[in-house]
Amino acid sequence: MYKCSKCEYKTKYLKNLKQHSLVHKDSSEVTMYKCSKCQFKTKYQKCLESHSLLHKDSSELTMYKCSKCEFKSKYQITLKQHSLVHKDSSEVTMHKCSKCEFKTKRQGALKKHSLVHKDSSEATMYKCDKCEFKTKYQISLKRHSLVHKDSSELTMYKCNKRQGALKSHSLVHKDSSDVTMFKCDKCEFKTKYQISLKQHSLVHKDSSDVTMFKCDKCEFKTKYQIKRRHVCSRTRLVHKE
Repeated sequence: MYKCSKCEYKTKYLKNLKQHSLVHKDSSEVTMYKCSKCQFKTKYQKCLESHSLLHKDSSELTMYKCSKCEFKSKYQITLKQHSLVHKDSSEVTMHKCSKCEFKTKRQGALKKHSLVHKDSSEATMYKCDKCEFKTKYQISLKRHSLVHKDSSELTMYKCNKRQGALKSHSLVHKDSSDVTMFKCDKCEFKTKYQISLKQHSLVHKDSSDVTMFKCDKCEFKTKYQIKRRHVCSRTRLVHKE
């Protein structure tokens, strides 16, 4: 196994290690691949190739379509990941966390989840070059970076065009009979949104079985990471998390 000297990453393939090593290098130290149509730039050539599809209309491309629902994507790997939605956990290899009961059909999701159990000193932190924001999650830095950009610098996604948050928003306009519904296996709860099912599942778990998120200003704690504010039971003040 080839191991990274700066983090816990390891791989069977040397070329993967070389590509991974770019994570630990500043953009000034490597060749940056730049998009000719927007300000996107990346350390990875394949990422630029993938990104370039964003600027192409679906009519110009081979779209990868799901055989079981209306989902389609410009990206073959996205279709592969989506196909897991239609499979029962008994049909696929489930990736399980060694530190809690979390399990997932996607290996990438397990890697992302594992960061929950790591202190910032143990993980690679992604830092914004325009403010003090930092995060364990690369995708969170990408989303945050939009804060510093004007709408004229970005591809703006409008209703009827699918991308990220817009893709999720589009479900608002669809009837439950037209979409894949995510169902709880312990009660009658069902939802159009996979993330909502994940959040709901915490209702059925004891606090001893999950990671509890604690307020650093009072004794408040919750199962839900996305909770942004709460009223302190002692001072009655609103604390933002």
